[in-house]
Amino acid sequence: MPVSDATQASDTGEARNPTTIPLAVLPTVVVDDHFPVAAPMVSTGTLRKRNSVCMGLLASCPALRYRLATMRAIISRTMGLCLIAVGFVACGESEQTPQNTSDSGVIGDAIPDSFTDSADPETASPPVDTGAEAAQDVSSDVPIEAAMDVVQDVPSEASVGPCGRPWNHDVDAPYAIEATWMFGRKDACAWQDVLEKFHRAGGQWVWQFGPELKPRTRQDLESDPAFSDCKIGAVSCIQHAIDSVGESRIEGFLSYSFGQAYSSAIAACPNLDQQVTIGSTTWHRIVLPTTSSQGSCPSSGKVWVMFAVSDGMDSEQLLLDGADALGMKVILGMPGIAHSKTKPWDVEPTLLAAGKEWSRRVFLDYQARAALHPSFAGTYQTFEVPLIATGLDAAYGMYGQLAELFHGLFPTKLFALSPYWAANKLHGNSTAADVSAGVKRLAMLGIDIIAPQDGRGTSKGALYWPYEKDKPIEQVDPELAKASSVPAGATFAQTYNASTFELFLAARKGIDEANAAGAHATLWANFEAFEPTTTEPCSYVTELGRTSLKRLDRAITMGAGPVQHVISYMYDPLFTCTTTTQPKALIDEILEQAWRPLVDTAFKFSSGGKEGIIVRGYHVADRNPRFSLTWYDSAWTVQTTTVVPSWTNPTWGLDHEARPFAQEAFIPFEFKGLAPAFWIHIRAENDAGSASESFSFAY
Repeated sequence: MPVSDATQASDTGEARNPTTIPLAVLPTVVVDDHFPVAAPMVSTGTLRKRNSVCMGLLASCPALRYRLATMRAIISRTMGLCLIAVGFVACGESEQTPQNTSDSGVIGDAIPDSFTDSADPETASPPVDTGAEAAQDVSSDVPIEAAMDVVQDVPSEASVGPCGRPWNHDVDAPYAIEATWMFGRKDACAWQDVLEKFHRAGGQWVWQFGPELKPRTRQDLESDPAFSDCKIGAVSCIQHAIDSVGESRIEGFLSYSFGQAYSSAIAACPNLDQQVTIGSTTWHRIVLPTTSSQGSCPSSGKVWVMFAVSDGMDSEQLLLDGADALGMKVILGMPGIAHSKTKPWDVEPTLLAAGKEWSRRVFLDYQARAALHPSFAGTYQTFEVPLIATGLDAAYGMYGQLAELFHGLFPTKLFALSPYWAANKLHGNSTAADVSAGVKRLAMLGIDIIAPQDGRGTSKGALYWPYEKDKPIEQVDPELAKASSVPAGATFAQTYNASTFELFLAARKGIDEANAAGAHATLWANFEAFEPTTTEPCSYVTELGRTSLKRLDRAITMGAGPVQHVISYMYDPLFTCTTTTQPKALIDEILEQAWRPLVDTAFKFSSGGKEGIIVRGYHVADRNPRFSLTWYDSAWTVQTTTVVPSWTNPTWGLDHEARPFAQEAFIPFEFKGLAPAFWIHIRAENDAGSASESFSFAY
């Protein structure tokens, strides 16, 4: 599968080479023996260079803007001009003052070493979450919507977009998914439409794919309509390359089909490279090495001759223009590492030198064009690997070389990957230890963003709580049970080594270990928005269909807690397609169910002398929040209550440069008279609705 904090969290990405400082503003955490940790820590690091201009609406200081907006809602809208003035001063100071980042904060309690599934210590099963009477609102915090109503992430409110209307900067329904992959569009108005809609749902980042170099024969190229019209005088461009380079030197021909309107920066070798423009079409001939020892401009030895073509309409530039207008961030798709002809899970060794040099040329083009856009945040390598401690050395090694090459030109930008785990025992057999070691391995290679695929759409991973491991898959997740890699009637334990919940905790461990050793990586979660099989396909891969909002909620509940950002594969067409049984597009469902709360983190906490639980998630501080708690007491009797939080923090994510819309709440709760080492099920509610999934907190 080709696979996807946020814009408000940083203008150029997370700081490199983080160090750790205590977060003194939080109370002391009380944690049980299963998760011994010190007081919450927040990572900070060398401040990356920010945009050179602090824009009129504080576009380069998103976290500050949000806090000012909240203050403005509390005081009065009439104080707006004063607050903007304060913001200008603070924004100027931010160029010298490091901001806290949250690379390794408390993410929740670990799974107990042992727990039972039965109604007594031998046979109990977790209580069913039955809900309870709604409690009265005692929240005094200004909700996230009040802040968004005042200040938006925009460089210019009055700008008119390519559709002939002003850009819509509103965030109507901030959902957990901040980022996604989108295919290219050759129409600027189409980009305005899609970016505005995703932005309304809280979208802040757009990632792009990059194609691979494709081996071609001379005859193949000459008959390809994309290249057949390329001529230099009366000679075809292919023949001219043969005449110029020398037929005996040419190892073979390559093409690169991306359609970008490259600058002259890619033609770095004047005696070898050529760009030919006829009308609105430009053909690019680039000579690439076959071995790394030949250097960038191979004067001797065998070479590859690559052709690319552009028609003057550049989808990347249109995307960057639109993202600039909305204050979003873009991760561009660099050339993908070519897959092996004989081992499709590995790299093609004969094209490694050519691929690296072509990537360098694309990076030079980024300098000439993409770097002019404030939305340009980094690059994404499409080639995927499984997360493993050893093996696939060529692929992992190439990641490191490409990241080093990219950072040499863009030290403040981000190099992103989305690897996968294969926890299915029949297909991959990955363990939590493999995931932790693989993530650490990538981070130590200089990768900035590691966004593991959750695997639920491909059936390489499964969404279940540890206490559900001995249940038949078809009872808990009937769609997953339809996958060909899931044996009929099998339990989760029989089919998977670990759950998504456990694997993201393992990934967090790997990131934290690497960062402690000097790495600078950020952990993202990539939640797959498709099902392994369907009778109503709506993807370019015919056997795949879109998933439901409920399943995305479940993935977020189980996987978002340990990560700093959330991305989903992918917007086109999985968020936009409709079918007979799903007549409403997924993005429209998200927009319609705005403000429903979701909990993705819970841990034991002491505040003001009270025992309780801190929960984090989405909209847990908005619109009269309350929480339904269900647990077993020491007599193994089910207990349920509904509790209002003692306090909330509606800007927790922004305060810690974490997931931008993540919030925090403290639920008073006494940890006495409970069944030993078991679970408390927490379902969030507010006036907008109830969470579709409970968070199961292991104590």
